[in-house]
Formats: sequence, C-alpha cells, structure tokens
Amino acid sequence: MARLLRIRQVAAIVPDLEPAIDRLHALFDLEPSTREELPQYGLTNAVLPLGDQFLELLQPLDDASAGARYLAKRGPGLYMLIFEGEDGLRAQDDADALNIPVVATEDNQRYTSIHFHPKAMANVLVSIDTSKIENDWPAAGPNWRDFIHSDIVTGLHVFRIAGSDTDAMEKPFADLFGLHTIERAPRGDTRVARARVGHSGTYIDFVTPTSDRAHLAQWIRDHGPGPSGIELQVRSLDTITERCDALGIGYRPRITNEEAGWQALNLDPTGLFGVPVTLVEAHGDANPWELGA
Repeated sequence: MARLLRIRQVAAIVPDLEPAIDRLHALFDLEPSTREELPQYGLTNAVLPLGDQFLELLQPLDDASAGARYLAKRGPGLYMLIFEGEDGLRAQDDADALNIPVVATEDNQRYTSIHFHPKAMANVLVSIDTSKIENDWPAAGPNWRDFIHSDIVTGLHVFRIAGSDTDAMEKPFADLFGLHTIERAPRGDTRVARARVGHSGTYIDFVTPTSDRAHLAQWIRDHGPGPSGIELQVRSLDTITERCDALGIGYRPRITNEEAGWQALNLDPTGLFGVPVTLVEAHGDANPWELGA
C-alpha cells in the first residue's frame, strides 16, 4: 500500500483564471508561482503556494475536455485532491487489484503522478504524487518558495467530501490508502467523519446531511456529491472580514470555541468562484483539527 504523507495540493476549476487569481490575491495575498498549459488534459493552470502546500486553479482550454464537462455540470468549484505520497506508482498496482480505474499516469525525471477515476473515489478526482527531487514539489515551478506569502494564510488542513453514505465514501480511501475515520461531534445538521492523512496535520472530512432540509443537503442537490469545501488556517479573522467587506464577499457569523482556543468563519462560495472555504484562527498552540477535538 502506497503511504500517504499529507494533502499537498487541491485544485479548483474556473471559467476564467484571471479574475480568480485577482480575488485570491486581494483576499489572501496569494500569487502564482507558475502557470502552464496542460494540453494532455485540455486545461491551463496557475499554482499558488499556501506555505508549502498549493492551491491550483484550472481553466478548460476547450469544450471537449473533462474539465469543461465538469464545469458545465457542477459549476465552478473544487475539482481535484492531490496527496503527497511515497512510491506513488505502487498505488497503480493496488488500484488494479481493487478494480479502481486509473485515468492518467505520469512518470518522469521529476515526479510520478497517478490519477484515479472520480466515480471510484467518492466523486473526487484524486491523485497521489511523489516528487523525485528532495524537498521539492515540481508541479509548483522551480522557484515556488519565492512566492510564499503567509501573512494571511498559513496552511490548508481539511478537504471535505460530501455525500449521503459515509461508509461508501470512505471505503475506496481505506482500501487504497489505509485511511480510516473517526466520528466527530455533528456540526449542526451535518454528520462528520474525519480521517488523518499520514502523520500530518491534514485531514479528509466525509460529511453527510442529517436531514433533507440541511444546508449540505441543498448543496448536494445543486452540485452533486463530491468535493464540498476546504479549511484554511489564517492569522487573523479580523483582517479577513475587513477584506471581505471591501470586496463584497459574504460570510456567516463566526463560530467561537473559547475553551479549545479557536474561532472559525465560513465564506460565501459565490464570492470565491464556487469554493466553500472555512477559515480558522487558532489561539496560542490550539489545534482545532485534532481528531479528538
């Protein structure tokens, strides 16, 4: 079984890169470390460092690409989850044994990358990538460290996957990567099962609505099951709300847990090209993502 180290990169698909890049810069001070055309996938991209993790923006090059069909079906939003792992090619053999289709394989002098079919992975395009260059991430360009701006955002901690059956969503991740969940306290009308990725501070949340009237239930009706959000750690929610107000980005009231030492803010996804983003400000050494929290 290929060993996962952490969530290293997530990708969102948008109809136009430039407004999305401008919005991320205005809100979080992020900027691309590389841009590249990916004709083999019918996409062009921009990769923005979040510390030593990455947010990739993708724009379809033509209407025939899988990305264009995804955009037409679900609208703009999260598209791909990329794990950093050891011996990523081993996962291809494991996938074959489990009848999980592999849709793309890349093996060159810089990295290996294996993409698994979304229909077999809880409706998420999942990849496991292994860099052959020590302490590097080739997909982000040769000088990506020069583009790190962490005064606002310090890291990406959670990738959320929504659906109606937690066990069914978890199963391929458990079978292929050995990820297993524990139940967490419900968040309002949402059931949450969380899996830690490796020994890192990154997690997969499998979320299901507890009623047909739940906000998440409406999200699934509108967009379909699959990627449903990310959680980022930030230094100051006050700074974020000031910028949101200036940019016209809506947000819900803050959630505060004084005992655990953190507060959180959910941004309106329509202001962030369809991506539901939760921002978490931790106080002191608090870790809001601990499995037992």
